[in-house]
Amino acid sequence: MPRSRGTANVWSWTVSTRNTALPSTRATAPKRTWMPCGNTVPPRFTGPNSFGFLTMRTAEQTVGDYGEAVAARYLRWHGYRVIERNLHLDHHEIDLIAVRFGVIAFVEVKTRTYTEETIGILPPPRHAVNADKRRFTRRAAQKYLALHPTWRKPRMDVMEVLLSPAENGKRPRVRKIRHLTGAY
Repeated sequence: MPRSRGTANVWSWTVSTRNTALPSTRATAPKRTWMPCGNTVPPRFTGPNSFGFLTMRTAEQTVGDYGEAVAARYLRWHGYRVIERNLHLDHHEIDLIAVRFGVIAFVEVKTRTYTEETIGILPPPRHAVNADKRRFTRRAAQKYLALHPTWRKPRMDVMEVLLSPAENGKRPRVRKIRHLTGAY
């Protein structure tokens, strides 16, 4: 009974590879198997950042993060359920998204540190929510609602978190929290 080619002796097979000793194939470079298309870009690195100086936070970012944490805790204390924090949608950011009863609140948190001398001089944090910031937050809220449809009524809120300066490496003390519902 003849054996199949797969079980035959290796030495009996015929070699069908190109002879690389020929003058026409000796100095040729291997062909490219990957051809880039017109708008191909190298992939963006998405791994952890290994450079410490690129991950350092500024003092304003640290104060802002602390203010958002205080605002989220305040909302939970008052019966809200915080469903998103620091949500980024196409270059727009929503600080907090919270739900309570039939309302979904898109909250912009503004945190400021005041000393005794500056408490009456500096404007309140809500004045930092200008027309551009309101427009960007509305767009982000519309994109969020398009991605996550809900029966709840949307509302745009502003929260002011007033802090006293941090002393001796401790956290700053919360002076006042003001929740402006339906601010815009």
